Amino acid sequence: MEAVSKMAFIHHRNGSGTISKSTLHNDPGHPSADPELFTPILDVNCAEDKNTDEYRFLCPHAGHFKCKLTNIVFEMKSKGEVLYRIVSWDSHLLNGSPQKEPAGPLYNFDSPEGCISRLHFPHCEIGKSKAKLTVAHVAGGKVDIIQPLTVTETHVIINIQHLSPFGLTLPWTGSPIRAQVLLFYKRMTEHSRSKLHIHLLPANVPVKEVQEQHESYTYIDTTSSCDLKLGKKYKLLCNSTETDYTLQPEAVIFRRDCGPNYHPTFEVQLNIEAAEVTLTLLDRKGKEVWTSPPVLLTDAGAASLQLEGADFVLTSTSGAEFERKTLLKTESCLVTSGTEAASANMDTAGADFVDKHKAELIQRFISVMEVVDRLNSKNMITAEMYSTIKAKPTPQEKMRELYTCLDSGGRASKEEFYDILVKNHSGLVDDLKSESDQS
Repeated sequence: MEAVSKMAFIHHRNGSGTISKSTLHNDPGHPSADPELFTPILDVNCAEDKNTDEYRFLCPHAGHFKCKLTNIVFEMKSKGEVLYRIVSWDSHLLNGSPQKEPAGPLYNFDSPEGCISRLHFPHCEIGKSKAKLTVAHVAGGKVDIIQPLTVTETHVIINIQHLSPFGLTLPWTGSPIRAQVLLFYKRMTEHSRSKLHIHLLPANVPVKEVQEQHESYTYIDTTSSCDLKLGKKYKLLCNSTETDYTLQPEAVIFRRDCGPNYHPTFEVQLNIEAAEVTLTLLDRKGKEVWTSPPVLLTDAGAASLQLEGADFVLTSTSGAEFERKTLLKTESCLVTSGTEAASANMDTAGADFVDKHKAELIQRFISVMEVVDRLNSKNMITAEMYSTIKAKPTPQEKMRELYTCLDSGGRASKEEFYDILVKNHSGLVDDLKSESDQS
């Protein structure tokens, strides 16, 4: 990741995206300037490919800007609009360069105003191999190999004259690369089982792209960084609170998956009552290359402690979620069940947040089925509501229908929605709060 100043960020709104300004140099185009961070607008079902989502950046002025979701840096010579999306690396594209292979996703760019002067592509190479990085420029069915201006520890920088698909390439090596381990969880109440999907991916694959393809699963945000060697075999170990589980496959060969489709590397099927797992990744010699902290499955990472017979109920959380949780002291604790009892004692700041930011959440929140599955598992929505939301073709339509259900379900269901937001989508929560503070 390129260096980001420790100065306090200044947030401002640009269209439906957000920008966080932090520069070390007065001239935003100066090489020593930190880029301004921005969260792009996500356009569902882009015009050219209905099965693909597209990122949109409305640039307010010349300067350096870094996308929070992809880590691409744009050097802009003027204000304007930029559209970009991940497209498929067709197998024939590099036939003319037989010793090259993709070293990152292939991005298609468009800017009607022609306002991009340079692009910085994030890479995941370690050591000497990064000196061999090049950029493939795909135009008219042909591929030109571009030598970069500079390769930093994190990015490959090129000049831009004509926009079309660009992607990093590299001669195949067995060298280690920066990688990431992503976890996705789903409860299947009808089968009394749950699934945990584990993805081994290069570090320059955007997490958001994987989330979009697995929106019915809950993304578990945990430690993910590791170094993995291409072409080498890795084995996953699972330690669960329940012994009734299956793990497939036993071992895999790690390959560079550059999308646009991201399939699970491992799948663990567990008893639905399994509350916690710890995962460890081993190389072929049995050496540990990555291990997770205990992964809490019952509440996607929140730890709740209720002291029986004591006069405190303590909910332990962190980050944005901590702001809405309180320490409840009562003369006696009466444990009840059901959404009505929960709603009676629940702090309502989360429900207020969901109400206040309804318009923004409808446009910007895309993991709708993650919320719907949670509400369904807790009997907060009916089977008919579930089917109606799932049948809607776009995330925005799903969100509008979800809000209809939330309004009928009361504040407890909105608190549940907020609970998911702060645990799995804290960046969006922080952005919305910052925008609200600035307005």
